[in-house]
Amino acid sequence: MLKPQRLSGLRHLTFTWLAGLALLAGCDQTPPHSGPTTTVTPTAASPTGPASPPETVADKSSDRDDSQAPAPVTQPSPEEAIALQRLQAYWLGRENEQVIEHRQLEPLPLPDWSRGSRFILTYASRGHLETCSACLPWLSFFEFRRGTGEAPPRLVRADIAVIQLGYRGQAPRPRLQMLGQHRYAITFFWASHGMGTYPRLTVLTRIKGRMRDVFDEAIGGFHDLYEGEGKEMSLVYWKSFHSFQPGRGPYPDLHVERHFLENQRWLRDARHGAFADEPSVNGQVPTRLVYRFDGRRYRRVIADQHPPRQHYECWKDSDDYDERMD
Repeated sequence: MLKPQRLSGLRHLTFTWLAGLALLAGCDQTPPHSGPTTTVTPTAASPTGPASPPETVADKSSDRDDSQAPAPVTQPSPEEAIALQRLQAYWLGRENEQVIEHRQLEPLPLPDWSRGSRFILTYASRGHLETCSACLPWLSFFEFRRGTGEAPPRLVRADIAVIQLGYRGQAPRPRLQMLGQHRYAITFFWASHGMGTYPRLTVLTRIKGRMRDVFDEAIGGFHDLYEGEGKEMSLVYWKSFHSFQPGRGPYPDLHVERHFLENQRWLRDARHGAFADEPSVNGQVPTRLVYRFDGRRYRRVIADQHPPRQHYECWKDSDDYDERMD
């Protein structure tokens, strides 16, 4: 993913120094990924006809150098075949001028429930030409229950084209966040781009049988701001740490702690700063935010001034967002 470019010499040195202050938060328990799988949905097929089998994307040019030959084509697993069949049926039923690519992201195993072992497959779908900075793939989620013995996995739930996230047609990495014994959320810690870089946190969970977005906000920023009568340019840079913590309700609260650097105290100005559209606390921008899930959304319940913590083990640093898109 690209960082903001063409900074002046002074701004470049300033940002390099600021980036060196970033703290890395650990405790990421997402299992390692063996590699994404990409398939395509041909739009020439009839939506009412039989679904064509998944095809691995490969360059079939006969004059290509043999040293650049693609890896051997592997057959999809039973659960992948089920998910791809659903995706193909969905996209073939819509008017698309492009071939639709379906890229599998990291599988997410769910804790063993009394009803059997389950896991989630996530797919990012896009037109094969959609690689611009503003191109966002559609994300779909398939929950499976593993079969016993030789029985194939069974599809429990399918949520297709739930939300668009990413950059240059690539999707961010999914992570699993348990909200309770039998309730989970899928989180994406990524960055949007447009006249700057804006690290974001997006949280999705199932509500009334459908996967829905319950939190989606910027948790950091690096961009220019023109202010004052002379429209002087200032460099806006701020960061935060976030973590899910036990709260008063049945679900964990989401804590976000903002960090404004010493040489940018003006960011705290609730009337003229970058956060002038937010409710202020004693005339200043709040630095500690707590969000509580009410069954529909994560809503802000605490906003105040709070001294920075000494340690942030198991918290995520907004400067460490996913630069590698899957």
